[in-house]
Amino acid sequence: MVYRGSILVNVWLFEKIDEIKDFANGISCKFEEAYKNASISGEILSYIIGSKNFFGNAKINLVGHSLGCRVIYCCLEELKTDYKNLTGIINDIIFLAGATELSDDDFGKIVKEYVNGRFIHCFNTDDEVLFISHSLAN
Repeated sequence: MVYRGSILVNVWLFEKIDEIKDFANGISCKFEEAYKNASISGEILSYIIGSKNFFGNAKINLVGHSLGCRVIYCCLEELKTDYKNLTGIINDIIFLAGATELSDDDFGKIVKEYVNGRFIHCFNTDDEVLFISHSLAN
């Protein structure tokens, strides 16, 4: 059984498909820009941690939500590259709904090297908004 309302919605969607694509592209561009900015922020954070001007020898806990997890990820990548003498400076890391992929085995090695405490990764495999945003950006 087909309802008249569903036909009208389908016709409306068909007529608006170009506008919908433009809207999706706009979201994609904004997320992609934010993703790049998060990566740059991670590099800056690694410099701040690596310089020891702000924290000295204190243990540091890093907590990131969404793109904040990307910041932390890039920070650790930079620490691995530029600050090899800082092993164990990070105490705990907590990722909450991280907008970054962690399938890389290299990342596990970095965590083992630089993190003294725990690495906690909280996420929902059914997070459709994050999945769509991340898919559009990549």
